[in-house]
Amino acid sequence: MTSDTKPHNLLTDALVLAIVPALGYTLTVFHELGYMTYFNMPVNLMRIETPMALITSAYVLMFLLFFLFVLDSFTEKIVSFINNQTSHYFLPAAIVFIGASIPYITRAKLIEDGDNFGLQMACSLFLGLYIPLLFHSSKTPFATRIEESNAKDEKTKYWSRTLLRRLPKPVLTLIVLTLFAISFSYYLGVSEARYQKWFLVPESTPDIVVLRIYGENCITSKFDRPNKKMTPHLTIQPLGDAVPKEASVLSYEPIGPLKPWVKN
Repeated sequence: MTSDTKPHNLLTDALVLAIVPALGYTLTVFHELGYMTYFNMPVNLMRIETPMALITSAYVLMFLLFFLFVLDSFTEKIVSFINNQTSHYFLPAAIVFIGASIPYITRAKLIEDGDNFGLQMACSLFLGLYIPLLFHSSKTPFATRIEESNAKDEKTKYWSRTLLRRLPKPVLTLIVLTLFAISFSYYLGVSEARYQKWFLVPESTPDIVVLRIYGENCITSKFDRPNKKMTPHLTIQPLGDAVPKEASVLSYEPIGPLKPWVKN
């Protein structure tokens, strides 16, 4: 009786072909979610069109090919870094730090906004895990202290660590990259809404702005043109059957960036 010793490949061709459109659709959903959340629009009004998902899938495929090229070029260095004892402290802090920095990388948020709790948490985690080991008064080399600290951790059984070890590293890597991509896509939507300058405006009603067009319907809202501020007055209007018909005549105007109305 012979046993199959062929290694199992998680990234099969069929899996990649299934992941790319699914991830493209998911990223499109979160991009639209970020846009609608910024303007305080009801999420149930969101509609994902097939062309939108296909365009996002094309971007996902291009990024995946670029990522695989970089990964193939630096595989040995990446494996050496992961196996390094210092990476056990550096990697978790770096992942949280990068994740908390995504809103600022995409320009969806600014430091002066005051809403930087995630960035503060990431900096605290980095300082708490990594920096104190550099300034600890000891004649023991830094790398040796890292190894001793990891050896102490190995003696303690953590349920979270046991759970993570049951998952292969490719699966964990795929989960982390997917979460990063979703967060990046969401805050890109927020950034688009925050810095969008040109909007469609019906010629017959200059105080109405078109926020989104899904199929044959458009989501419009009233806004204060002098102050460039939205008002909580949303309407859903068909493009072809508009009454009066002049409402379907739209023109691009540089009325933004628009400020969302604030929920009290």
